[in-house]
Amino acid sequence: MVGFLITGHGNFASGIISAVELVAGRTNRLVGVDFLESCSTDDLEGKLLDALEELQKDYEEILILSDLTGGSPYNQSVMIKMENPQLNIEVISGSNFPMVIAGIFDGEDMTLKELTHSMIAKGRESINCFVPKPSVKTTNNEREVGI
Repeated sequence: MVGFLITGHGNFASGIISAVELVAGRTNRLVGVDFLESCSTDDLEGKLLDALEELQKDYEEILILSDLTGGSPYNQSVMIKMENPQLNIEVISGSNFPMVIAGIFDGEDMTLKELTHSMIAKGRESINCFVPKPSVKTTNNEREVGI
């Protein structure tokens, strides 16, 4: 089973985890690292390494979900992955709530690679814009007869 490390700017990580726990209940599969204004990138790196160490107690495979490609949480996660090739880690950017929920509910029997691809697909699939369907006009006579 895969463990999840969620990271991002501001309270992105804690917000996603709070929403997941509301829907799915508490799980030790999720650890979050927020990148707050008061944190340096060195602080962020330390927090990410601590979170990975915590997850590695229970999970051999870890998926890091970040908010923004090129942002400090993503960049630090990628550097950690590159500097620790012995760790079984994948890093995704552009993470959203539906993909995390899908990973928690649907990904229990998937490998890290399978789960990564599945969650990216779910994340893309979940982005939509509401477009109302045109209403059908009826005449007064049609309303009276229940049409």
